[in-house]
Amino acid sequence: MAKKFTSEYSLRHELIKILLERGYPEESLNLEWRKGTVIYDLAIVDPKSGELIAIFEFKLEHKFIFTTERLRKKLSKFATLDITTPVPLYIVSATDGGEEFSISKVLYQSKDLSVPEFVQVKELPDFETLKSKVIAGKKKVYRDWFRIKSTVIGWLLLILFILDWSSITSITNERLLLLGIIIGLFLAPDVYRLKILGFEIERHK
Repeated sequence: MAKKFTSEYSLRHELIKILLERGYPEESLNLEWRKGTVIYDLAIVDPKSGELIAIFEFKLEHKFIFTTERLRKKLSKFATLDITTPVPLYIVSATDGGEEFSISKVLYQSKDLSVPEFVQVKELPDFETLKSKVIAGKKKVYRDWFRIKSTVIGWLLLILFILDWSSITSITNERLLLLGIIIGLFLAPDVYRLKILGFEIERHK
C-alpha cells in the first residue's frame, strides 16, 4: 500500500530520505533553520564552509494551491534574506491524504512574490552539483561588484589628479597614504590579497 501524506512532517521525512540518497551529508540538513527572525523548514548548508546552499519549504494543502497566505508570507520573508546571491528555494507540496508530492523551484525573475512563478523539478541535483552552482553564482556576483568598485575608484582618482594638476587641490603624501588605506578597505571584501602603497591586506578564507 502506497504511503499517504497526512502532515508536513511526513512530507519532510520523505524528502530528507531522498536527499540522503542523493549524497547530501546528514550534517548539511538543518531543520527549522533560523536567519534573523525568519525560520525556514529545511536549509541545506555546506558543513565545511557554512555556505547556504538551498532552502526547502513544505506545504500540505486540502487543495493544491501554491499562493496560500502562509506561503506568500514565507516567500516575502525569503526575499529579505541577507545573502550575497539568491540560493535555490524549493517548495515541496502534496495534497492532504495524497500519495504523491511535487517539488517546484521559485523563479527569481518573479517580481511579485505574492504571485510567485514556479518551475517543476523532476529530479533534484546531487549535493556537489548544487553546491558548485551556488558557489559559481556567488563568484560571479563578487566579480561584478569588484568591477563596479574598480571603475568607481578609477574615475574618482582621475578627478582627483585633474584637480591636483589644476591646482584646485593639493595631493600631499599624507593624503595619498590615507587615500590608499581607504581604497584598500573598500576593496578588501572582494579580494584575497591586496598590495597597495607598500601595505598588504590578506583576507582569511
